[in-house]
Amino acid sequence: MALRPRAKDAGSEDALAISLEGISRTYPGAESSALVDVSLKIEAGEFVSVVGPSGSGKSTLLNIMGLLDRASSGRIAIRGQVVESASERSLDRMRLHLIGFVFQSSNVLGDESVISNAAIGLRVQGVPMDARAAIALDALKFVGLEHKYGSQAKLLSGGERQRLAIARAIATQPRIILADEPTGNLDSNNSRRIIEYLRKLNSEGVTVIVITHDSEVANQADRRIQIRDGRITSDVGTNSHPKRPSQISAHAEPTLARKRQSWVSCFVRSLVDDWGDALNALSTRTLRTMLLILAFAIAIGGMTGALGISSTTSNAINNRLAIAAQERLAITVGDGPSVLRDDFDELRAGVDRITRVPHVVGASFVYSAVPADVRITRVGPSDPEPETPLSLHSSSKDYFKDFDIKLIPQNSRSAFDDPRAGPLAVVSMKAATALNIPFSQKTGPVAGASIWIEDRLVPVVGVFDPGTNFPEYSNSVFVDASIMRAVSRGDLKIQVRTEKGFSGAIAQVAPLAYSPSDPGKARVDVTADIQSIRQGVSNDLGSLIALLSLVLILLAIITAASSMYLTVQNRSAEIALRRAIGSSRWLICRSFILEGFIVGITAGSLGGVIGTITTLSVSWIQAWPPVLPSGLWLVGILLGTATGIVSAIYPAWVASRKDPAIAIRG
Repeated sequence: MALRPRAKDAGSEDALAISLEGISRTYPGAESSALVDVSLKIEAGEFVSVVGPSGSGKSTLLNIMGLLDRASSGRIAIRGQVVESASERSLDRMRLHLIGFVFQSSNVLGDESVISNAAIGLRVQGVPMDARAAIALDALKFVGLEHKYGSQAKLLSGGERQRLAIARAIATQPRIILADEPTGNLDSNNSRRIIEYLRKLNSEGVTVIVITHDSEVANQADRRIQIRDGRITSDVGTNSHPKRPSQISAHAEPTLARKRQSWVSCFVRSLVDDWGDALNALSTRTLRTMLLILAFAIAIGGMTGALGISSTTSNAINNRLAIAAQERLAITVGDGPSVLRDDFDELRAGVDRITRVPHVVGASFVYSAVPADVRITRVGPSDPEPETPLSLHSSSKDYFKDFDIKLIPQNSRSAFDDPRAGPLAVVSMKAATALNIPFSQKTGPVAGASIWIEDRLVPVVGVFDPGTNFPEYSNSVFVDASIMRAVSRGDLKIQVRTEKGFSGAIAQVAPLAYSPSDPGKARVDVTADIQSIRQGVSNDLGSLIALLSLVLILLAIITAASSMYLTVQNRSAEIALRRAIGSSRWLICRSFILEGFIVGITAGSLGGVIGTITTLSVSWIQAWPPVLPSGLWLVGILLGTATGIVSAIYPAWVASRKDPAIAIRG
C-alpha cells in the first residue's frame, strides 16, 4: 500500500517519532512500579522491537506510547507534540491520525464485513463515505484480503484476522504502528507473513514498534530494546536490516481523511454514520434486540392500553351514572325501622303522592338491611351462612316493573300482596347460587325452594337479575314488609324514576309531595351523590392508571437498562478497540444512546398498536363504546422514545468510561 505523499518538514529529516524522558508508571495499590524512569527516543521510520518476560512492563510501555494510558511522571512527546498535559480529546485525535494498533487477538468485529472492519478508523476520522470504501479496499489489497472484502470477519482464519487488523491500522495512514504480540496466536508461517507486512510498511516510512516475547520476531527489527522489572536493560541495533532514513516528515500535511469539509456535510455524515452504527449493532444481535423491543412494547402497550381502557371504562360508568342522574333520584325518609313499624300507611301514601307528580314514571320505597344485621341460611336457622354476604330488602309491589329489573317469573312479586300467601321471597341469581337454590333462566326457582331468615322459613317464589344499573342488589333477597319489620336496623329510601331530564325538577318538589304538612321528613340525596360518585370514579381510575403506568414504565426502563448494561459488558473489546483508534467518549456514549432511541421508538410504535387493540378488544367484550384518547399512538411513541433514551443513559456512560488499555485485553 503506497503512502499518500506528504509535505517535507522544514526541520530535520531525523525527527523523533516518540520521545520518553524519565517515564514512570505506578498503579494504585501496586507494590511496585510498572515502569521506572524510562527514557527512550525512537526516530521516525525506525523498526523497533521491545522484548522482555511477562510482567516486565512491555504492555504498559506500549499503552503509554500509544496514548492509551498516562504516565505517573516524566515527559512524553509524539512527533514533537508534548502530550502529558494534553486533554483527553487531544489524545483521541492524536491516536486517530498518528497511531495505528495491531493487537495480539486482532479484535476484529466478527459480525461486520471485512471491509467495514478495515474502515472503522476512517469513519471516526470523518472520511466521506464515497472515499471510505476505496481507501479500505486499498488497505485490504496491501495485506492480500481484497477478495474477501464482503465476507464476515468471523469467517476468517486466525492469520487472516491478524492481516485484517493490519489493514485496519494502516487505512487511516498512521505515522506510527504499535503491534502488541502480533504473532502470539499464529503459527510460524502466518507469523512470518505478518512480519513481512510490517517490514513492508516500515520500508514505506512508517515507524513500527513491535512488543513481543519471541526472539525470532524481535530480531527482524532494526533495533531491539530489552525491558525487565519496568526498566530498560538494553537497547541495541540488530543489524538484520540496514537502517534507512525516514521518508516521513515530522509535520505532514493533513491526510485525505482530514480534508476540510463544510459543517453541514460533516453533520450529515456524522448523523448517517451514527445511525448506521446503531442499526448495525442492533441487527447483528437480532434475538436480543427483538426480545428487548418486545419487553418494551408490552410495557408501553400495557400503559397505553390502560389509558384507553381507563377512558372507555370511565366513559361507560359516567354514561350510566349520567342516565341514572337524569332518570333516578332517591329520598331518605326519617328513621326507617320506626316508619316501617308505626307509619307504614303514611309511607305508602307518600309514595303514591310522589307517583302522581307529573313526569314521574314510578316510585317505590326500599327498606334495606346490611348482611351484618340479618341472618339468611338455606336449610335451617342454625346452619352456617353462605360465604357470600347477603343483604335483605323490601319494596313496593311495582318496584321491579318501574325500574326494569328482570324478574323470573314476571308475576312472582305480585304474590307478596296476597295475605293468604304468607311471607315470600325473591332472590338475585347470585344469591340463589350462594344459597344452592336450583333455578332456571326461564321458569325461576324450583318448586318448593325456601330459605330461613332469622328463625322464619320463607318460600322462594322467584329470582331476579339486577343488571348493571343496580349492582348493589347483586347478592340480595327481597321479602315482604312483614318480615322487614322485625329487623331492628335498616335504611329506608324512596326510589323515584322520572322521565329523562326531569330528575332535578322532581327533586325540588318530591319532599313536599311526600309530606305536604312536613316536607322536612324527606330529604333528596341521590343527585348530589351521583355527581360525587362520577367525580370519585374519574379520580380513582386516574390514580390507578397513573400508578400502573409508572410501574410499567419503571419495569421497562429497568429491563432495558439491564439488557443494555450486559451488552456493554459483552462488547468491551469492541468499545476498547474504538477508543484505541481514536473514538471519543462522546461518540461511544451517543452510539449507545442512539441504540436506546431506536429500540424505544420502535417499541413505542408497536406498544401504541398493542394498546389500541387491547382497548378495542376490552370494549368489544364488555359491549362498551370504545374511547381512544386522541394521540394514544403518539403517546406510545413518545413514551417509548423517552424511556429508551433514559434506559440507555447509564449503560452509555459505563461504555464511554471504559479504560481501553484494560478492556482491550479483556
